[in-house]
Amino acid sequence: ATFFILSLDGSAPRITGRKINVVAVSGEKEVKKVVGGNITTVIGTSVEIHCPVTALPNATVTWLFNGSIVKKGSRRLPKLKNSALTLRGVTPEDIGSYTCLANNSYGEDTRTTFLSLIG
Repeated sequence: ATFFILSLDGSAPRITGRKINVVAVSGEKEVKKVVGGNITTVIGTSVEIHCPVTALPNATVTWLFNGSIVKKGSRRLPKLKNSALTLRGVTPEDIGSYTCLANNSYGEDTRTTFLSLIG
């Protein structure tokens, strides 16, 4: 019998999607965007930041707020299913940087969005 060994090389995570700036100050109730670029909005808007990642093996996604890990049970609740971070009704305490950190055994990638409020 002949045996063939199939070898698959892995890849470091890569966060994908366009880095765009979003300004939502005209009464939008919700803003959804891919991580990267900035969000400017007003108090009370809900914000959802997505972190699409390509990696082999799959990457673990961790969210940081101003450099500190976002923990389960916090108001900034990561949606682990689709690697999104959701803020329901932003307040001045939510102003700052939101960083997606994706890592696997081959490496890591990060991308940051800065949230600011006006009015």
